[in-house]
Amino acid sequence: MTMDEWNEQNGTAKEAETAQWLDADDVVVEEPPKIKNAVVTENNDKPVEVANTSSKFGTISLVLGVFSILMGVFFAGAPMIGILLGAGAITLGALERKNGNPQTKGPATGGLVCGIVGVSLSIIFGIICSLISTAIGIVFRVFSWLFM
Repeated sequence: MTMDEWNEQNGTAKEAETAQWLDADDVVVEEPPKIKNAVVTENNDKPVEVANTSSKFGTISLVLGVFSILMGVFFAGAPMIGILLGAGAITLGALERKNGNPQTKGPATGGLVCGIVGVSLSIIFGIICSLISTAIGIVFRVFSWLFM
């Protein structure tokens, strides 16, 4: 005899346990299935699923943070673009983390971190590019003085 056949004949242990405590007049009411973000209506008909509200500031912060990293690394000759984008990402990420829904803090945290990294890279690569351009200018002036 298989387990399924035995359960069909004898019932499961939970059914047998429930049957011991119930009288014939008792009614078993099953709990409705749990739905994530569910709101139960007033007449308790069916749970209604609420759409997950995404964080607009968090998403914008994340996008600005990624662009600030890209601008800081690839366009190091103009570090102000990366710094401005990173500052916007830091501001929006901090606002969303402070005032936002706890479920939507992920993109806000990502935007905050990317903004900090983008500002740092923009400053570092901006300083490096300005030092290199100054060094190249000095070398050209020295060569022009020596050979002219």
